[in-house]
Amino acid sequence: MKTKKNIKFKKKIKSISVIGCGRRVCQDVIASAISAGIKKSNIQILANKNKKILIRDDNYKILNFNDNKLKGELVYIAIPSNEVKNLIVKNKSKFLEKIILIDTPIIDSSLEKLVKSPIIYTEDIDPLLKKFIKPKLNFKKINFLFFYKSFYLYHGVSFIEALLGKIKFMINFGFFKIFLTSKGLALVLGMANYEAGNISFNFKEIIIPKLDKNDLNLIGGLTEHKSLCHRFMDLKRLGLREIFKDPANFLNDNNLHLSNGFFQYQLSKKKIYFGLFRK
Repeated sequence: MKTKKNIKFKKKIKSISVIGCGRRVCQDVIASAISAGIKKSNIQILANKNKKILIRDDNYKILNFNDNKLKGELVYIAIPSNEVKNLIVKNKSKFLEKIILIDTPIIDSSLEKLVKSPIIYTEDIDPLLKKFIKPKLNFKKINFLFFYKSFYLYHGVSFIEALLGKIKFMINFGFFKIFLTSKGLALVLGMANYEAGNISFNFKEIIIPKLDKNDLNLIGGLTEHKSLCHRFMDLKRLGLREIFKDPANFLNDNNLHLSNGFFQYQLSKKKIYFGLFRK
C-alpha cells in the first residue's frame, strides 16, 4: 500500500475522532487509545445524537456527527459495515488530511477510491500476533497451525496469514477447514467457542505471553486462564493499541490494506479457494 501523496503525518498521534459508540468502541477502541498515550481530552466520539456514556468508570460525551467537524488526526470508523460507504460518500470533505481506520469486516472493495486520505484496515489480530506472539514461536521450514473451536471467519483468516503467510489453497466444510499457505498448513476443527477452544502451533498450545503492567491494565488483568484463545477478545486490544501508537507505520503494511481485508472477508465465505499463484 502506498501512502497518498502530499499528505504528511506525524509519527506520534495525539488526537483521535471515533465515529460510533457501540460495543467495539466502549470495550476496545477508547481503552486502546488511552493506553497508546492519547489523552481523554483529545478523544472525540461522534454518533447520531448528543449523549453521555460510561467507559471503564469514566464519563464520555458523545457529539452529533452531523453538527461537528472531525478534530482528530486519526479517524476511527466503527459503525456497521454496510453503512460505511454511505457515510464516506456523504462526508468526503470531513476526512481530508486524516488517517482513516475502518473496523472489520471490509465488505466493499471500492472504499479506498472514495477518499484521498490513506486508510488502514483495523484487523488488530495482525499487529497483536506480530509483536507479542510470533517472536515467541519456534518456526520451521514447514509449520502446522491448529485451531480447535477457536476459528472465527475473517479474523481466523487474518490469524493464519499473520503467522503463515499468504493462503494458497482452502477447503471449507464449516466445522472442518484446511488451509495451505506459503509457510505451512493450518487445520480448523469445530465451531468457534473461545472459552472451550485452543490454538496450537507446531503441536504446542499458544499461551499468553509475559505482559507488562500497562498491557495487563489494557486487557483487564490476568485470570487463571493462560490460553491465548480464552482471552483472545481482550488481547486483541494490544494490537489495536499498536496501530494507535504509530498508525503511519502501518500505512504500507499490505496485511492491513483494504484489499487484503476484503479478500479475507470474501475467503471466509467460500467453500473452496485456489490461489496457488497468489503473490
